[in-house]
Amino acid sequence: MSGKSEFLFSPSLKPFMKIVVGCSQGMDLGKLLARQLKAPFSNLLTDKFPDGETRIRFPTPIKGKTVFLVQTMHPTPNDSLVELLFAISTAKELDAKKVVAVVPYFAYARQDKRFNEGECTSNKIVARMIEQAGASAFVTVTTHLHRIRSLKEIFRICAENVLLDDEIAAYAKGRKMKNLLVVGPDWESTPIVEDVAKKLHAPNYVFRKERLSGTRIKNFETEGLSCRGKNVLLIDDMASTGNTLISVAGILKRHGAKRVDCVAIHLLDEEGGEKILKHGIDSIACANTIPNKFAKIDAAKAIAKKMPEKL
Repeated sequence: MSGKSEFLFSPSLKPFMKIVVGCSQGMDLGKLLARQLKAPFSNLLTDKFPDGETRIRFPTPIKGKTVFLVQTMHPTPNDSLVELLFAISTAKELDAKKVVAVVPYFAYARQDKRFNEGECTSNKIVARMIEQAGASAFVTVTTHLHRIRSLKEIFRICAENVLLDDEIAAYAKGRKMKNLLVVGPDWESTPIVEDVAKKLHAPNYVFRKERLSGTRIKNFETEGLSCRGKNVLLIDDMASTGNTLISVAGILKRHGAKRVDCVAIHLLDEEGGEKILKHGIDSIACANTIPNKFAKIDAAKAIAKKMPEKL
């Protein structure tokens, strides 16, 4: 099986009653989270049978421990989900005290209603699968919520959606960004845009957009936009093709913005980041929820702070 077992120990915790386990897409962030939680870290050993079926194994005893399973659902959401479900269920069978699913990037969150007759509502289905596998709690980072206000609407277990407002504000301060306007590309970005702007003592503006499809946008409303001479910090929860951010950056520059720096919390691929930089955005950074070269914002501390107290 792939994934050599690796452990990080904190000498102040003996015996360990908790452990962080990094699944195949969660090892890097898992190690950082283990340090924040002062807990040992272990890889989850993963492999596939010749027909493509997933096989997993815990290489260290977890009986009686609270197990934090770290698995981001990108770039292979289906495989990542199956691996996570197997790990949760197996941990319970191995008598783990509690199992916490830490999913930095939560795939299947966007489909929150039946848009066309016969479609599934995937966010509710995946939430039930995680619960039924045996998770005691669920923690994610700035998940892509549309028509629901909270993860509590789809999860019956304790569920936390971690915003990275402190970390984004610290990133902006570290880059000594001055004369700032904090901007969001759509209404879903309003909470984090307002929080970051408040921490930076800066004004904010959120666009309203009309979307034709997953990749096509009709227009953006610009009523009340005042960005002439401003340095803009553009924040979005997720970037894939980069089309939304590129469109917004173009509008901002045409309205007189001096500079546009972007934070896309979840950047789905490096090619998208390169494309964004070639089309009017001066810099881009993302969180380490999905490992790539643009990951300059560490989510581990924020995740650790949001862990349910009863764990």
